[in-house]
Amino acid sequence: RSILDARVRMQYVELMNICATQHPENNLAYAKRGVEVMKEAVAIQPLFARLWIFLGGFTNVQASLEKDPAQKSALLSQANDYLKKASELAPDHQELIMEQAKVDMILQDYTAMAKTSQQCIALYPDVGNCYFLYALSNIYLGQITTAEENLQIAKAKNFVYRPITQPLDF
Repeated sequence: RSILDARVRMQYVELMNICATQHPENNLAYAKRGVEVMKEAVAIQPLFARLWIFLGGFTNVQASLEKDPAQKSALLSQANDYLKKASELAPDHQELIMEQAKVDMILQDYTAMAKTSQQCIALYPDVGNCYFLYALSNIYLGQITTAEENLQIAKAKNFVYRPITQPLDF
């Protein structure tokens, strides 16, 4: 066991993310496998924040696809725990903030999602994903004009939009 074992697992899940964009019908299977692999990785290298972020992200995907409210709640609680651990290791990491905005979205707390997205924009003004998440929160809050403005900024900052044909697959 070495640091490379954890990094190989991270590469593996990054490849699974690519597969998920091409085969969204398999997102739940990819998410479950991603959680398994990331749990192995954090056991090997528990101080690497990005692994905890990935673990939280895959748990978010599972939660977004879960139909049972109790199970969804449990998964979101786990995702929050993983993201909290990542925050202890690397506060204000851009991927961490974006994953937290996604938790807020799955919880349907769109005001919190907007606040988290604004924090992302304040810390990372050149990251298009932050503006996209803010635009989504604007849509959910009925702020369509603001959403359109933020979508334009997201595109200008190299955010690549792909139509969602399945449930939100973060």
